[in-house]
Amino acid sequence: MSRSQLRQIIFLLIFAFLIVAAVQYGSVYLMALEYNDYVEQQVKYAGRARRSMDDIRGNVVSKAREFGFDIPPRDVHMTRKGVSFTLDLTYVRPVEMYLYRHNLKFNVSSSGEMFQ
Repeated sequence: MSRSQLRQIIFLLIFAFLIVAAVQYGSVYLMALEYNDYVEQQVKYAGRARRSMDDIRGNVVSKAREFGFDIPPRDVHMTRKGVSFTLDLTYVRPVEMYLYRHNLKFNVSSSGEMFQ
């Protein structure tokens, strides 16, 4: 095997590893982006849909289960200030590589108006 062939094989192995890593990380980021958008929509339209804080918390937790996230209701922090409220949520999603596991941390913070 010549030196140029060895370089090509090493290049292809590195390129394949980068593709696998991009797919693994990309899928986690896309899922988190979609979930974060759902949470923000729940908060933004809570007043118009006449949802209570418990309804919103339940919707956020049930959607997390649909996505395969394990988010207990106690991790969905909601603070009410008059007619407005804030939802804060931090969750961790693992990225499973063959020899390595990396935990990505995501934060969602959104404010909206509450129906009285």
